Amino acid sequence: MVFTSSLGNEASILSKDMKKSLLYSTKVIETAKFYQALSKYSLKTKQADLAKAFGEGKLGMYVSGAWDISGIESNYPNILFDVALLPKPNKWSGTHASFAGAEVLAITKQSKNQEAALKLIEYLLRSDVAMQVTKLVPSVFPSVVGADKDPWFEDHPMHQVFYEQNKYAKPAPSHPQWFKIQQYLTEAIEKIVLENENVESTLRYYNLKIQQLLNH
Repeated sequence: MVFTSSLGNEASILSKDMKKSLLYSTKVIETAKFYQALSKYSLKTKQADLAKAFGEGKLGMYVSGAWDISGIESNYPNILFDVALLPKPNKWSGTHASFAGAEVLAITKQSKNQEAALKLIEYLLRSDVAMQVTKLVPSVFPSVVGADKDPWFEDHPMHQVFYEQNKYAKPAPSHPQWFKIQQYLTEAIEKIVLENENVESTLRYYNLKIQQLLNH
């Protein structure tokens, strides 16, 4: 969440050319300090435990995905709840940024049926076909712009909010070292949120670690 909230706060982890680490920047530090302060009033546990606490009325709000809607509705039928876009830092700045992930359809170079595979992919990406998948698995949304006009969303307004959230979603940087960078980010967040370590010194340390990766 600190990663996506930094994006929402109009910050970046890496420079546009992906040669410089920006973890020790004003906007990221500001975001991390906000989360450290917020963590004192938060339930810090696994995602499944958060959903359970929310369903039992022990948690006022939490950040999750559309996959939790049906689970909460079926497991906790008496709870009244709603969903909203991720909040911006304030009314005048920032965005409703969230993390952009997706299911990727690919064709291997070794495939002997590349033309047929491409036709299958084009078929699966059609709005009407993709909506059939959405209706079976509501947490999977079609990638076609305008699919939210389907009548199904009128009967599923909470899912439509998640579809709208995709407009503000940002992908992780496409860098070959991102997996390791993400590990450093996780370590930094755990130290700041779980161990209450100093924000500036923690981000300065991991900024250097990430920069060392980028330099190689």
